[in-house]
Amino acid sequence: MIGGKVLDHTAVQDLAEAKSAYAAALSRVCIEYGITLAIPATALMDAAAAVAAANRPFLDLLLDLPVTVVVPLGEETAITAGASAHFARLTGRYDAAAAHTVHVAGARAWPIVTADPASILAINPAAAVERLP
Repeated sequence: MIGGKVLDHTAVQDLAEAKSAYAAALSRVCIEYGITLAIPATALMDAAAAVAAANRPFLDLLLDLPVTVVVPLGEETAITAGASAHFARLTGRYDAAAAHTVHVAGARAWPIVTADPASILAINPAAAVERLP
């Protein structure tokens, strides 16, 4: 593996529902070059809640890719990610899945792939974001 990208819930949903050609190309390129797709467990949970039942098999296919890794939320990560999102909470822009996603990306120094960066940037305005078209 030569690096990776962290998918937020909007990117996971995009891939499962084939909303953009970019998302499909992203998965192919990652497989071809061994680039890890890290999915925080909380982002997966939010995406699973949003993905239409007809597209759930495609969500399963994404999870079965050899480059996909689901990153669990443990006690230490929950505390650290939550604390880093304190300001976002105070301003009414807190999102638990976004906080977990920002933490995972920061720990790996990988960019976050998202269709909507607002909740990510509310937690870390300097986060490296790759926006889905």
